[in-house]
Amino acid sequence: MCLNDKPYSQALHLLAIWENLLPSTPQFRQREVLVAAACGVSFLLCVPYSIQGGIHLYTIVNSYMDRLVFTLIIISTIPFIVGYIKQEVWYIPIERTFMSLWYGLVALISSVLMIYYFALYVYPHPVVAHGQRWAERLGWFIATAPIALGLLGGAVHALCAQKGPLKQHVLQSLRSVTFNASYDSNEFTSGETVDTVINNTSASPESQEPVYEKTGTEVFIQPMEDAEDPENV
Repeated sequence: MCLNDKPYSQALHLLAIWENLLPSTPQFRQREVLVAAACGVSFLLCVPYSIQGGIHLYTIVNSYMDRLVFTLIIISTIPFIVGYIKQEVWYIPIERTFMSLWYGLVALISSVLMIYYFALYVYPHPVVAHGQRWAERLGWFIATAPIALGLLGGAVHALCAQKGPLKQHVLQSLRSVTFNASYDSNEFTSGETVDTVINNTSASPESQEPVYEKTGTEVFIQPMEDAEDPENV
């Protein structure tokens, strides 16, 4: 927000956008391009606040933008939990359980506290007048649009990133994704993954026995025909 009196929050928002764009868009790896794009979008978003009724629009946006932020907290923690559950190679079950429990509890506690805060301090105080229900609908649209558009954009991006026809993309996205079995624990050491080394228990005992290479030296034993008989000696 261009009228926000807390510029550090803008820096945090820009940093969050930066960290989310870097892995998915290689063309934004250059810092100058990413900063220019973020500044351009921020400028376009601030244009409506410069009109005659901009201060009223700012009041609505400032009051409704953070009302569903607890939903974003829960949604952002789901990939971490699913990722730790699927990592059957690099983490033992107790580590995956504690990591998933930690992220789940942190998201749940934060969401409960924010819901309690909004229910106690925000919702009892109306932002718009009784006859301005259109402004209230506009505020809730502003609150829900980032979540809905984010989920829709993520789904479209996931479908377009896959290969094949669109019908195959939709059917494949509805199926359960299994962990790639080609990643074996023997391919990574504890120094490379910075994790606990897990012994491969699925290997058969025959594969663990040492294999000796065959040498090229051959030994022939010939019978001693000219040897004297010990009885005749």
